Amino acid sequence: MAAVTCSWPGGCANRTAHPSLRCHHHRTAPRVAAEGEPVGASPFGAVPGQPRNWHPQGQRVPAADRHVTFRPAVIATIGRADLRLSAQTMAETEEAVLALHAADRDGATGGFTVPLLRTESAASSKVEHIEVGQRFVGRALAGLPTRQRSALEVAANVAALRRALELADGPITPSTFDDIHGRLVPDENWAGHVRTVQNWIGGSDYSPRDARFVPPIPADVPTAMHDLCVWVERTDVPAVAQAAIAHAHFEAIHPYVDGNGRVGRALTHLVLRRRHVVRDGIAPVSIAVLADRDGYFDSLRRYEQGDADGFARSFARSCRTAAAASRRLQRDLGALREEWRELPVVASARADATIRKLVEQQLEHPVTSAAQAAQRCGVSHEAARGALERLVDAGVLNRTTAARNLHIYEAHEVFAALDDLERRVASGVIA
Repeated sequence: MAAVTCSWPGGCANRTAHPSLRCHHHRTAPRVAAEGEPVGASPFGAVPGQPRNWHPQGQRVPAADRHVTFRPAVIATIGRADLRLSAQTMAETEEAVLALHAADRDGATGGFTVPLLRTESAASSKVEHIEVGQRFVGRALAGLPTRQRSALEVAANVAALRRALELADGPITPSTFDDIHGRLVPDENWAGHVRTVQNWIGGSDYSPRDARFVPPIPADVPTAMHDLCVWVERTDVPAVAQAAIAHAHFEAIHPYVDGNGRVGRALTHLVLRRRHVVRDGIAPVSIAVLADRDGYFDSLRRYEQGDADGFARSFARSCRTAAAASRRLQRDLGALREEWRELPVVASARADATIRKLVEQQLEHPVTSAAQAAQRCGVSHEAARGALERLVDAGVLNRTTAARNLHIYEAHEVFAALDDLERRVASGVIA
């Protein structure tokens, strides 16, 4: 078996080295597979279980869906599984850690966490075909009126992702996932509760007929979730591979009626935060997933068949793309903020002027009302509105109407930067 060595410059004697890299060769796992040795196989993924008969409940279904035999998956027990990674995958996961850590360090110091969080949440939602413009998401996050239901869904995804990051340092239990799921779909009566019905992926809408994959039966879900918690709490596997496999395994379990994809992608950020890879901010991994949605789902399918190594390698590449996207967005938004600061109407104002405060708040609050701006700045409604109108005149903000007699102000250039980033990642030209 080939030896695993730390790739951080200076080696493990350098105590500033990142924890998830520094101690690779002090641990019994992961193992780097020798040349020709199979990697990423059992005990990961799932196998088809015993045939079962489908019994429609509570509704009349098409004739073809009334008598269906299906084979729900039997999920592998991975909590203490021996992870074997190819040398290539090991190298790519380590490169991903370095890239993510550098992007996180720069983002935390520049105050870009909130726009990165919005970018990740919107992209993760788009993977599930929940499409909405960033400006409407901004309205929903600001608590301002919007008729776009999809904007409310993305705002709920932001809340779920925030909760995942908040829970990262605590004990990981099935209730951890329930808490995140409850934030994602707060208006559903099954929010935060694992399913009690059989679900399936692909095929008929009425039964598991022709399903591509049938997750485990409801009775097996609690045990599978407890086992997944054991995997997430481990510290003896590479962090990026751990996050990848946690996500893929969660998707194979498919524990909830809906929202599994978004919760599963939030789980990757929980692991990366927990393992101190992305400690202060967030990397928009889902924007890379969105750019190659078909490849992502293909990798998930291969994981179901036991290919943990392949999914870890694919996820590591998405992480590197996310790190590059993060740095690009930081650069673009940072330059935009500098342009605003240098505008005569801003530069000539007092250091404590409301207009200066509003400029500094634009990245975190790109949509606002005068009342909200007044509260944040600690000034009167009239003073806030006057400063906002001066920023409209300077081209920083657009004024629009969200409801009768309610004017809102939008930093349109922020949304343009977010949309431009998505196009750049999709085209493969991020720099």
